[in-house]
Amino acid sequence: MYFRKLLFASLNFICIASFAQTFTYLDVGNSKSIIYSDGNLFQDMANSNAGLEIPKNSNKHSIYASAIWLSATSQRNGIPYISSAYETFGFENKFQVGPVDIVNQVGDQSMQFQTLWNVKKSEINNHILNWNNPNYTTPSGIASWPGNGNANTAQNLAPFADLDGDNLYEPQSGEYPIIKGDQAVYLIVNDYRAEDTVFNLGNIQAIYAPLKVEMHLMLYAFNSPIPAISNTIFVEATIYNRSNASIDDHQDLRFSVFADFDLGNPIDDYVGSSQSKNMFYAYNADLFDENFGGNSGYGNQLATQGVKFLDYGLNHAVYYNIGSQWNGDPTNPKDFSNYQRGKWRNGNQILKGGDGYNSACVNPNSPVKIMYDGNPNAANLNGEWTEISPCLTNSGNSNAPGDRRMVGGPSVPQQLLHGNSLKVNFAYVFAQDNSVSTSVGSPVGKLFAVADTVQSFFDNTITQVDQLDAKPLEFTIYPNPANNWVQINTKSKNFEIEVLDIKGSVLMKDKNKTNLDFSALKNGIYFVRIKDKGSVQTKKLILSR
Repeated sequence: MYFRKLLFASLNFICIASFAQTFTYLDVGNSKSIIYSDGNLFQDMANSNAGLEIPKNSNKHSIYASAIWLSATSQRNGIPYISSAYETFGFENKFQVGPVDIVNQVGDQSMQFQTLWNVKKSEINNHILNWNNPNYTTPSGIASWPGNGNANTAQNLAPFADLDGDNLYEPQSGEYPIIKGDQAVYLIVNDYRAEDTVFNLGNIQAIYAPLKVEMHLMLYAFNSPIPAISNTIFVEATIYNRSNASIDDHQDLRFSVFADFDLGNPIDDYVGSSQSKNMFYAYNADLFDENFGGNSGYGNQLATQGVKFLDYGLNHAVYYNIGSQWNGDPTNPKDFSNYQRGKWRNGNQILKGGDGYNSACVNPNSPVKIMYDGNPNAANLNGEWTEISPCLTNSGNSNAPGDRRMVGGPSVPQQLLHGNSLKVNFAYVFAQDNSVSTSVGSPVGKLFAVADTVQSFFDNTITQVDQLDAKPLEFTIYPNPANNWVQINTKSKNFEIEVLDIKGSVLMKDKNKTNLDFSALKNGIYFVRIKDKGSVQTKKLILSR
């Protein structure tokens, strides 16, 4: 936030800070965001500034900092254990860079993993066409892509096109990273820090322990003519339990995203959530968003920023404020754990109405885990629990605006056994009025529409190429790489065939056709998918003329 300071010298592109954290920028589409190798998202630590700029090059920002929180609770020999990994503002981070040394059960410190990787689709396409050209230089993101680990880590750390099937990443032989979007940033962190720490939990002692997880993040964005997509940053998070022992099996896992919203002027914001959209968000509390601290506000065309979960329903969404009160900053593992379970910092249940704690219109018989789930854009605010109408009526006082933070998370499976993994997809979504705003809820209505567009895009475009084929069919493509004509060889007698581009859009569709003409398509990567009685197989095709 505007008063938090942490200064260090910075360079450009992929940079190294004084405490040896690297950072880079995701800047395709209509936003520009700073990303650190330790999982700290959007916090411009060099300038003590918000680090998610949208629109790009506007000096307008919507988030100061964001990160993933993980926690699990258990009892061991009657002693409460809280295992957690989280980040708040860069300097309070329980993650460290790199994968896990599974053999020795420590964080791997190999230098090739002490970084993050920034790759563009255009670079991959160029690599496919020119990797064997003696005048070609492989971009660093492709050359150093962590396709393989070492003898002590997992064998494969990042997805890649294994063209010769030997399970080795060989960019010098034309292999390349598999990314989503038109640009992707990939990072690997773990929480194998110092072992158990004792802390006081009321009048008893509890143990704070690492989760023993390794987390892989792929943040990606698109150059899209659709503003809802061009404004969105997508995140694929994969959590691996790298422990070798059943004592580290988790039965109460929580996954959350923390967001410190700085929507233009950071001190005049409200927050809300929508269970139907699986989203929490911030919006302006009045009809003009002023400049503040060297940053431009959004003026009289109000904006709103949200965090939307794409493959699980919303489980909890809680706001908290600066300070040490019941709804203040978390300071110990129990505080983080309580917020992740839809409770106040002190462990009290959140109650519907008012401030959710002790105001006059709180309903003591209505505990909730999702705060301010009403619609601030509703024509009638009666019955809508929002910061505009905290007492669920059109009349009465609105909340005082301020600097808002929220933590929200999806209903993920709570069991994560050693050797297993969990994947969660979410997106940072944005909307803005394109004319003078007539109500503070107006951009929220647009954000709800954006949320639907992003969900449809994710369901029908991104995941088409990414889905695992449950019952693969056998077929071959010849030649591959190809020029114009391709021969499909398969034993299937009654099949559908589709050709998709790298974004998952279906370009060609036919039945039982074995000779395909690609002369109308440009050079690049495509996917040929065959379906027969519920069986599906997809293979890559490279067009190179």
